[in-house]
Amino acid sequence: MKKLLLINFLIIAALCNIATAQIAIKKNNIKTFTTKTFTPNQQRAINYASPANNSGLTAQAYGIRAYDQERGAVQEFVSFYIDLSDTIVTIKDLSDYYIRAAAYANGYYYMANSQDGMCTYDLLAMDMETFDIDTIASYTIENYESAIIFSDMTFDSTTGNMYGIGYDLETAISEDDDNTLEVELALLKIDLTTGKMTNIGHQSFCNLVTIACDNKGELWGIDSNGKLWSIDKSNGMPLEVKGSSTDIPSTLQSMCFNPADG
Repeated sequence: MKKLLLINFLIIAALCNIATAQIAIKKNNIKTFTTKTFTPNQQRAINYASPANNSGLTAQAYGIRAYDQERGAVQEFVSFYIDLSDTIVTIKDLSDYYIRAAAYANGYYYMANSQDGMCTYDLLAMDMETFDIDTIASYTIENYESAIIFSDMTFDSTTGNMYGIGYDLETAISEDDDNTLEVELALLKIDLTTGKMTNIGHQSFCNLVTIACDNKGELWGIDSNGKLWSIDKSNGMPLEVKGSSTDIPSTLQSMCFNPADG
């Protein structure tokens, strides 16, 4: 059975008494989800899963923990085994950063850093052997990348492309009647050497909150209503609803496929 990991964590705990995280298990026909709920202390975003090393456990997951029930807002790179999710190991303190999205590729953990908690300031790469962090690119107001409020990132191992989704402020349309802005969601291709981001396409049809590529290179996303969509990588448009969950996503999201089986 292929597994699709979906993590939901709350940034502002004052709005909710209990924070939960869900793992969604993707069935073979991608029609239904099953969920598992964790305690508030297990809040985390999952961006990469790898097979466990002779441990008998299904997979080891890595990600950014952005909130802890006792300590509040944090920025930590953590690891845990899916079958032992009560045991979370903090690998590296990231308190000097504000990571909006991240994904693993070819030995590095790529992270979109946002100093103000919204727009993109830096593209970072963390060596997964040494955990040293290098800056691939830094952006200023003149760069297109600074207009992106990232939601998630994913790596397509079949093409070597890194994708991201984010709200593209350059597409903002003023709504004069209530002084609000309508901002479209963009699918981006990220150059991991230069940090340059290319807008593949943007749309306001569907509010995707997280994306993931499977081993076949197919791109998937979950929207704010809990629906699982197939996504056209050529233009960023959602194509077809393939499943749904009764757990409605809230706040920041991240998901991934286990590369061992899917």
